[in-house]
Amino acid sequence: MHGISIEIRQYNNAYKICFMHLIFLVIHKIL
Repeated sequence: MHGISIEIRQYNNAYKICFMHLIFLVIHKIL
């Protein structure tokens, strides 16, 4: 159970980074 929660946390982290990168690209395109 503990290993699974760590994997989920890493997945959420990667998702956040991807999302932030996407927003950064969109803002860069607008500017």
